[in-house]
Amino acid sequence: MTIEQHISAALTGNGAIKSDALAKLIIQVEAAITQAEQTAEAERKRALDPTLSPDPARARQGMEDAAFVRDRLHTMLPRLQAKHRQVAEQETYDAWVELFEPLVPKHAAAAAKLRAIYSEFILKLIEALTEAKQIDQEVRRIANLKPYHLPQANGDGRSFPSVECAARGIKDVSHDFSLMTMKLPAFDKPNQLAWPPYELPLALQVVTSMIPFTTDPRSYTGEWWQVQRERAQAAREQQQREDQERQAEADANYRGPRWWERTAS
Repeated sequence: MTIEQHISAALTGNGAIKSDALAKLIIQVEAAITQAEQTAEAERKRALDPTLSPDPARARQGMEDAAFVRDRLHTMLPRLQAKHRQVAEQETYDAWVELFEPLVPKHAAAAAKLRAIYSEFILKLIEALTEAKQIDQEVRRIANLKPYHLPQANGDGRSFPSVECAARGIKDVSHDFSLMTMKLPAFDKPNQLAWPPYELPLALQVVTSMIPFTTDPRSYTGEWWQVQRERAQAAREQQQREDQERQAEADANYRGPRWWERTAS
């Protein structure tokens, strides 16, 4: 096969040719172009010299033929280079796909495992943490009632560490390393926490304490924040109602301006 036949086969093939074969062919074409340029220049000089080419028609034909071969190769080279880039890029992507595809089942299995373990773990852990928090609050409440002014109440050994410290067998733990303050993301909600529970501002806590408390099963799930939000809203509404009632009572008891208010006006 001629060089042009090799080029034509490479450009019109159905992807059978590889990038390394195209690279070798490009080198051959570049060498053929160099040779064709030299031949075209030699034919031009020969055609313009009557002593070397006494027949003008044949001289011009030989010069044009050599230039045609040179120009034809120049035209084919960029197309061949573009083909090489296309094939090389496809080979690079195909090689990456071979690395990616084996990860598909591994990734899916890891995600399923994490979902199964975390979904079971977080429900049980939040339930345990909530219970521990409630017991710690109860312990503090009872400890505050202890009659320390009585001699028998001192040194009686009736005190508790936090539930966490008792469970972990440690005397104390700082805030940054406590299970009670660790952050557990809500599994199916981005940028939300399932633990620790949302803490109401102190003012709202006072108002909320005046509202009858009912246990909501959502308090032990990733939707605990909705319960807190509803309670906060109820507290705000309760506060508004009380403010309105106080104002209404004040208006009802108002008997008009006193003499000093009339004088001031």
